[in-house]
Amino acid sequence: MTIPSTCYSDIVNDLERVRADSGFDKMTSLPDRVAFLTQLETLASERPGDFGVLIADLDRLKVINDAGGHAAGNFMIISAGNIISSSIRVESEGTGVDPERRAKISGPDAVAARIHGDEFGIILPGVNSPDILEVIRQRVEQDLERGGIDASIDGRVHMQGEAVDTLVHEADLLMLKRKNERKKAVFEALPKHKRVAARLGLLMLHYAGMNPPRQ
Repeated sequence: MTIPSTCYSDIVNDLERVRADSGFDKMTSLPDRVAFLTQLETLASERPGDFGVLIADLDRLKVINDAGGHAAGNFMIISAGNIISSSIRVESEGTGVDPERRAKISGPDAVAARIHGDEFGIILPGVNSPDILEVIRQRVEQDLERGGIDASIDGRVHMQGEAVDTLVHEADLLMLKRKNERKKAVFEALPKHKRVAARLGLLMLHYAGMNPPRQ
């Protein structure tokens, strides 16, 4: 069977398009979770203990979606991806790192990926100090805030011999802990009457769940 040249050309173009799309998130054009994990595996093999990971989870995405629809939520995700990518490539000053090492921290090897929904992963080759990681974490957080986006961000550096799954899992737990602390801080900042009303509302929801109305 002979395949017409035009059909063959279409097949080749389709295959090239699939290859171009694989490993990247279509909405943000950032690497996806698979590419993120693959890069981490490579670093764990080639540069063990010489890189850091941050996990960033956007706050209030559901509120944005409810108020402005999914288009508004998608715009927020895309904007966050752009800001994070730009932030990790800005040369970090005042970190006490020599110029060669600073180039490793904020050079082209730094990776921002969309790893799940409104969650981003950040890979920072050359960062093996918690103090430097914290400087970068704060910078990303502040850049997002300047763009009108709140996010909970945390993570840690890789330890030699550590499995990538363990690193990502523990970075995610640190991010969730920070998210809970941020929520608590926002709640405690409310006027007393609003805090009381919120607690009463939660108690009523709990009571309704324990005692559902008879059908």
